[in-house]
Amino acid sequence: SVTYDLENPADFATASQVAEQFLQSRGLLNFPYVIQQGYGNDVFFLRQIDGRTVNQPEIVVGVNADGQVSYVSYQVMSNLETVGVYPVISANDAWTLL
Repeated sequence: SVTYDLENPADFATASQVAEQFLQSRGLLNFPYVIQQGYGNDVFFLRQIDGRTVNQPEIVVGVNADGQVSYVSYQVMSNLETVGVYPVISANDAWTLL
């Protein structure tokens, strides 16, 4: 029953604090994560594995301009496994390899 107004978004600093407190109070942030600004009123929570951030948010929280949580979307990432680890190399080294 909380409004979600795309034309009147909350500022990200406030929205991210509200979203983080909401999730922590429910025990949903039991993994390393980073917070990123999403689209409109969305706050993205991205899991970190071995210090690396995954490329899609696991949890998305919508926070309105009044500082209320409008919705939560949680896509559980189960059975994660490392496919490979590739070091960052310079452009010169990449051209040499080619």
